[in-house]
Amino acid sequence: MNNTAGNPLKYSFVRDEHTVKLDTYKHYWIVCQETGNAYSIKKKLSVVTRLIQAYKSQKNNSYSIYDYFTSPSHVQWSLDESRKVINEIFNRHKIDLKGKRILDVSGGNGHVAAELKKLGAEVTLTEVNDQAIEYARNHLQVETYKFDFQADSLDKVVNGKFDIVLLRAAIMFCVDMERFLTDLEKLLKPGAVVVFQYCVIPTLGVLLRTQNDDYSYLALYQPETLIQFCSSHGLHLVAREDEIDSDPYVVDHDVDRKLTFLRLWYEIKGLQVLPFKSKYPFRARDRRRSNMIMVYDPTRLSNG
Repeated sequence: MNNTAGNPLKYSFVRDEHTVKLDTYKHYWIVCQETGNAYSIKKKLSVVTRLIQAYKSQKNNSYSIYDYFTSPSHVQWSLDESRKVINEIFNRHKIDLKGKRILDVSGGNGHVAAELKKLGAEVTLTEVNDQAIEYARNHLQVETYKFDFQADSLDKVVNGKFDIVLLRAAIMFCVDMERFLTDLEKLLKPGAVVVFQYCVIPTLGVLLRTQNDDYSYLALYQPETLIQFCSSHGLHLVAREDEIDSDPYVVDHDVDRKLTFLRLWYEIKGLQVLPFKSKYPFRARDRRRSNMIMVYDPTRLSNG
């Protein structure tokens, strides 16, 4: 069993006696050397910073960082991404879409959902960003509901049973995977396909990439942890692909030279904390992600 005594947020995917605390500009990351998973804690703000953020919060919320979902450049990216999803997931793995009911969790601006509808699927979208929700509903006529991993229960937000569930670049914001999977089970038909795409694992490059964001990744899981969680909820792995970006991920965010010293300062601090030898690539400066396809069979529940 995981020991979560003293863990302020009661995460179930780390063992506190094996954790290290990594300092970044706006967050602390708690990294478990035993399980390879990590979660973030936002730093306490100074009085001046709190006053500034209180003023900003009159117009924005934590999720307004994703207002760019409806920008022209991201809309074009989403159209390209929809073709990738159709080709690399559904066509490659021979998953039929016609007549299927699909749930796209945290599906962004809805363009992927809209393209799946064109292929004969009935698609329901959830999203946390208000602008993206309005865009998907009004511009694309996609059935869309607001869903926050931390505040909401998925089975209370959407109704009915689904043949396919998409979790694309989403689980990094789910800190209670056991609760989420329990809720998800209530929405799955036997034989349902669940797609986990772009599941980021903790590396130094990723932890530093998000250090200047007010709203950051909340939880990063090793693929083996996800597989274990899912198997205890009747979800069984049928396909997996891992990927590594060829360029250091931090460069994308720290292209502003004014941030170079900040990145290097916290990178040095991180290297001092993270173990030199480990079964996990904690010290890597690149982004590493896993893509997995699982099938729901409630008769094969694992006790692992």
